[in-house]
Formats: sequence, structure tokens, C-alpha cells
Amino acid sequence: ASAVPALIKRLDDANFNNQENAAEALAKIGDGRAARPFVAMLRDPDKHRQARSAAATALVALGDAKAIPDLLDALRDRDELSRYLSLKVLRVIGDGRCVPAAIAALRDPESNVRWVAVETLGALRDARAVEALLDLLVRSASEPGLSREIIVEALGRIGDGRAVPALAALLHEPEKVLRDTAAAALDALGWQPADDAARVCYYMARERWDELARLGWE
Repeated sequence: ASAVPALIKRLDDANFNNQENAAEALAKIGDGRAARPFVAMLRDPDKHRQARSAAATALVALGDAKAIPDLLDALRDRDELSRYLSLKVLRVIGDGRCVPAAIAALRDPESNVRWVAVETLGALRDARAVEALLDLLVRSASEPGLSREIIVEALGRIGDGRAVPALAALLHEPEKVLRDTAAAALDALGWQPADDAARVCYYMARERWDELARLGWE
């Protein structure tokens, strides 16, 4: 622990490799004094991408909830990498205070930020995110850069019944991966097909050909 002040100073070293090594060392020591310097390093657009990623990894290892207010503030930064890395850290720390900010990030102009926001909301499993995720599911059908599968997976993890109609509709989609992901999410929600038409779509998504054959449908 006596090395912490000197290592924190090295986070501003002229060499980004030294910055990265200092972050790794501080993460191993696990001293909370490094939390705010890590966030500052993560948010600094003048620092090398590799060093900023090392700061995010160190924050995850540190797991200090005291960093959350600064990370939430970073979601308002103009710098895309700052927003992206902050969300990645918040996803792992897993505090409910992150939910409104992650919901807002579903409308971020950068698709990779929207992507990690979806993953964050799925990990937090907070029902407040359901309506926003359903809205994104509709938009993502025509917006490039974000697969519908990760949205469906997040809705399955949250486990709110409001998602059932939208997920059941995806069983009719032509893409096999999307159909299978929707079926898995519906399983997580405890959904059961209401009629033979729904059973056919579900069994086809799950490739349960023996059960499909027993329905007597060609």
C-alpha cells in the first residue's frame, strides 16, 4: 500500500506502457485511493486507448462502488471511448443507480455504446429497462450496427412478461439465429405456445422436428 501514491503519479507518465503497468499494479494492490484517478485516466481523450482500457479493467478489478458517481458523469462526455468504457465498468459493478443512465445510452449516437448499454441492462435485470429495450428492438430492425439478438437476450434475462408479444413475433423471422434467440428468451419467461400455429413456429425455431411431426402438419 505504501507504493500507491507513487503508482498513482505514474498514471500520468509520458509513456502509455508505464501508465498501463501502473494501473495493473494498483489493481492488484486493491487500494480505493486509485478509484478516482482510474476514472480520470479512463476519461482523458489525450491518453492512449490501451492505457484507458487498462484503467477500465483496473476499475473492474477494484470493484469500488465509490467510483459510480464519476462513471455516471462520464456518460455525458463527448468522447465516445469514455462513454463506452464507463458503461463496461458499470455493467460489472452492477449498481441499480446505473439503470437510468444505461437506458438513456440506448439512444447514444454510437452503436458500440448502445451495444454495451443493452448488455448492461441485461446484466442488471431491472424491469425499468423493458419499454426502452422493446423500443430499441423495433428501431434496430432498420438501424445498422446493432444486432437484435443481444436485445432479445437482455429481455430474456430481465424476465418481464411485457416482452412476450414482441419476442413471440420474432419466431416468424427468416433469420435462424434470431428465431432461436427469441425462443430461448421465451423459455426464460416461462412462455408456452397458445395454439398449433405458435407451436409450429416455436418447434421450428428450436428444431424440434419430432414434436413438430406429432402435430400431423406437413
